[in-house]
Amino acid sequence: MNKVALISGIETSQESLAIVRGIKMLKYLLLPPVVLVAGCASVGSYSSNYVDQSLTKHQAKLVASDFIGNIKRSLPPATTTLLIKKNDTVDNFTPLFINLLRQNEYNVIYTDQPQKQKNMGVNLSYRIRLNNRAIVSLLQYNVAGEPRAHISTRPR
Repeated sequence: MNKVALISGIETSQESLAIVRGIKMLKYLLLPPVVLVAGCASVGSYSSNYVDQSLTKHQAKLVASDFIGNIKRSLPPATTTLLIKKNDTVDNFTPLFINLLRQNEYNVIYTDQPQKQKNMGVNLSYRIRLNNRAIVSLLQYNVAGEPRAHISTRPR
């Protein structure tokens, strides 16, 4: 009987250990979506755009092309006006992005007061950050009142 109790105790403790490990892994799986949702919720509809100052022109072109591909899936060219808030600092991305949008037949309003023109088009906001290994980019806009977000990572 002691052997049975001992074996049952081992199985129970192994099951408990597996459950504890599963719970520990679960926190790692749940953390990224929670952080993402919190980040999306904290960005207002007219937040400032951010572009990492070390973004090269080549990297800027890659990100801009990716953003435009995403925008084209939801917003038709030639009939869509896009509002982009002016940045506080000069960067390699914004002028290139606006130029490519216009080449793709989007009307672009680049303004320091997008809230005054909110009924004239779709507000776009973006954040582009570099870390040691990747370019992380976020594009946000609304389509028919529904928020859209496009997150991309690519190797540097």
